[in-house]
Amino acid sequence: MKKGFKLSLAAVLATSALTPVAAFAAENDVAANGLYNLATKEFVSVDALSGKTLKEKLALLKNKDVYLATNGVVYKGTDILTKENEELPNSGVQQDVFEKDNGVILTPEGEVVVPGEAVTVESVSAINNNAVTVTFPEVTEAIEDANVVVKDGEGKVVETKPMLLAEGTTQADFEFVTPFPVDHKFTGVWDVNGEKYNFDAINQLADIDEAVKANNEIDLQAALDAAGITYADELRIGKYLEALDADALKSLDAVQKAITKVDEDAATATDKAAAVKAVVDAKTQSQLLSALQANFARVNSAWVVNYSVAGEGALLDFPGTGAGNEATDFTTIQTAIDTTNLAQVAPKVEAANMSLDSKKVAEARELVTKWIPADEEDVTPEKALTLDGLALEDALIAVNNAKTNSALKSALTNLDTLENSLLEKYKDVAGFNKTNDFDIKTVEDANLTAYRTAIFEAEVGAKNQRKDIQKIVTDANEVAVDSAKGKVLADLNKVDSKTSAATVVALLEKSQEVHADDLKAAEATVNKVNTAYAEAYKTAALAADTGLVGETAPTAEEVNDLIGDVNKAQDALNGIVDTKEELLAALTEAAKEDSKLKTITLEKSIEVDNNTIVLTSGVTIDGNNHTLYVGGTAGDAGSTTAEGLSVAKGAKDVVIKNLEVRGTHGDNLVEIYGSATLDNVIVIGGKKAGIYVNNDGTDTITVNFKDITTGGNAWDAGIGLISQNIGSKVVANFSGTNSFGESVAVYTDDVNKYKGQYEVNGLDGYKKDLVVDKNQDGSVKQTQWKWTKIVK
Repeated sequence: MKKGFKLSLAAVLATSALTPVAAFAAENDVAANGLYNLATKEFVSVDALSGKTLKEKLALLKNKDVYLATNGVVYKGTDILTKENEELPNSGVQQDVFEKDNGVILTPEGEVVVPGEAVTVESVSAINNNAVTVTFPEVTEAIEDANVVVKDGEGKVVETKPMLLAEGTTQADFEFVTPFPVDHKFTGVWDVNGEKYNFDAINQLADIDEAVKANNEIDLQAALDAAGITYADELRIGKYLEALDADALKSLDAVQKAITKVDEDAATATDKAAAVKAVVDAKTQSQLLSALQANFARVNSAWVVNYSVAGEGALLDFPGTGAGNEATDFTTIQTAIDTTNLAQVAPKVEAANMSLDSKKVAEARELVTKWIPADEEDVTPEKALTLDGLALEDALIAVNNAKTNSALKSALTNLDTLENSLLEKYKDVAGFNKTNDFDIKTVEDANLTAYRTAIFEAEVGAKNQRKDIQKIVTDANEVAVDSAKGKVLADLNKVDSKTSAATVVALLEKSQEVHADDLKAAEATVNKVNTAYAEAYKTAALAADTGLVGETAPTAEEVNDLIGDVNKAQDALNGIVDTKEELLAALTEAAKEDSKLKTITLEKSIEVDNNTIVLTSGVTIDGNNHTLYVGGTAGDAGSTTAEGLSVAKGAKDVVIKNLEVRGTHGDNLVEIYGSATLDNVIVIGGKKAGIYVNNDGTDTITVNFKDITTGGNAWDAGIGLISQNIGSKVVANFSGTNSFGESVAVYTDDVNKYKGQYEVNGLDGYKKDLVVDKNQDGSVKQTQWKWTKIVK
């Protein structure tokens, strides 16, 4: 006897706890204990489950996609609710079997993983003996190991091969690991990543199609019965067969619709004949009105006089076209009614449109809704267009009636939203005006009061269309901008010693904002205001001859020039450079003993031709992740005057960081004659080595290398070391992540010729070898230490 949910779940957990973990657990990871939803990938641990209410637990377990995993065994959530306590423990399956059957992996972290990267399937185009064809959202980044989970009509997983989906792909054929036989009969509803493919419906439709093509009424009736298609009279099977044209055979729903129409037409033929006779027999307007109201749609008693003379002729004297034509006559009469209604409603709609009169719009909407027929398929949606046009008029009325800025902003937003939705709705309708006349992005909150004033003062004819509202907004914006342009220049002219530097900065920023388009039109560079230079801007603004204060307000060009001049001067003082000339000037200043400038920062990449960039003691060059292009010619090979970036002899505490050095001259790109630190430095394209440390004295040079990258250096070596004299030494300390594109990471010059010492630390992953190069006659050419990458 069943003891209830609490005992059932407890029975599973208790039994699983006492049962040895599944055999596969020795080689595979056991899933975390808890509930897994295969559809949503959600997981609820056993501990979390115990804290939920009974109602919450029931809601989880009733879901057909939910399973309980415990100690390597998996149970259906619904089994926990339906099976007896003594049956439930035996209903579980081993985790590995469950995973194979369902095409998933349950992890120790409580995850549901689909082997291969799962694809979001939008539709299933086809399933054949070899593959399943699916469509999906466009792939924006290539997926190397994409896959889908296919389940057959019995819910069993049919394994597919993972595949590469290239960028831009929207459809793919996932091949079955084991193809089906050629004569395999596919049945049931298959599932591909949650999207259904109904083979039963496909097969049933195919049987109906085959019967229609064979003109076989017996087979058609059998096929209709098998597909569950309902029909009123089996004696009409011939009529049904005639009605099943190509459009009707597109789906089972279309088949049902076509057959239902045959039955409806047959049922109404008698009624139509009686309705037409009543109109033909009418001799007075009263009799005509009664006949129309009893049998036809959308009849307005107030328009009976109009019906009397409407349509193809006077309905009061409608003669009919004889026996057998009742269906045609019925349609003629209904058309005459609808034509009359349209003639009565159209003037009301015309009067409402662009009226900005809510009463007229309400009256027109009521008439259209009640007396105009619904739009037919595949024709211009006249009724919908008319009602949507009236909705636009309501939106314009709301704009016109707005009494506060917030109300106006809301009304303008609604107008834009409605316009955009209708442009999308009717984008394929011929003749519909598809112009986007109003754009909410042009609305400036600061100008809402000006918009309201302009709308209030405008005549109806100047504000009753979307383009009218747009013009009011655009004109007000231009007035506001012109006002702002003049005001900010006048305010800058009033700056005095009591004005704060922050206020000056704000005024300069405002001037640049409102005059930006004018400056660009004059082909001027719009200089950016740097808040760090606030005091300098104030000083410049107050300068007697070149400032912004005087008898007349400054021009926008004068303001822009002042900002540029201050920026250049302050950048120079702060070592911020973006040209070769500024870099060389900063180096000269930094080399002075009493100079406060010690850090030079590149604002952009700079080409220095064959100028040597010499760094002296205490100087830092921060590339700011830009590139220094050093020039020269191949004829400069071996020259010590064509070095690209150089640390001066005897220099100490020099730092080179966040810099890429590229060059074309014939020597090393970076030459170091003093102690320095290189941090995040890239050296590419030297005609010799990329970096060359040259101790030509008798002391010790220490160079710290961190996160160094070299490549494309012609001597196939990243860093060269030379300690020329007895008593001299080069210490190279490496840290971080270093990447050498050459076969030799570090080398020394001839240790027999140059008598100094070398110490290389921290170059992990590289081996040190003493390499002897010989001449053709066998004599020793040179002997070097070389560090090369350890190949595992």
